[in-house]
Order: sequence, then C-alpha cells, then structure tokens
Amino acid sequence: GKPLFLYAVEEFLQLPYVVTIVLVVDDVEKVLGILAEFSIDRNKVLVVSGEQTRHRSIRAGLRALHKKG
Repeated sequence: GKPLFLYAVEEFLQLPYVVTIVLVVDDVEKVLGILAEFSIDRNKVLVVSGEQTRHRSIRAGLRALHKKG
C-alpha cells in the first residue's frame, strides 16, 4: 500500500500557499523512489538526508530550503 507519509505530502501539495515541502529522511534514494512510484510532483518536494541528531536534521532541512530559494 501507500506509505503513511504520502498522505500528508499529498494533502500539503493541494494547498495553494505551500511552495515547498521539505522531507528530512534517513534514506533519500528510497524516498525519491517512493515519490516517483506514486507520481508525486517533485518540483514542490525537497528530499534531504537527515543528520545524527534532530537539531542537525532540522538545520539540514532549513539549509536545503534556503539554497532552493
């Protein structure tokens, strides 16, 4: 079936004021494959590798979002 996180991603993608969704994950390639399998619009989803701590993972997500502009 569909992974649980995709239900949230799909709902957020429908909101007109959401520009980018950042997913901070352990396995970037796996998540990219899931997004492709379920035809999720990658123009609005940014997948970032998580770090060793929650604080560093949040920082990695924010940095990636900042780079995207």
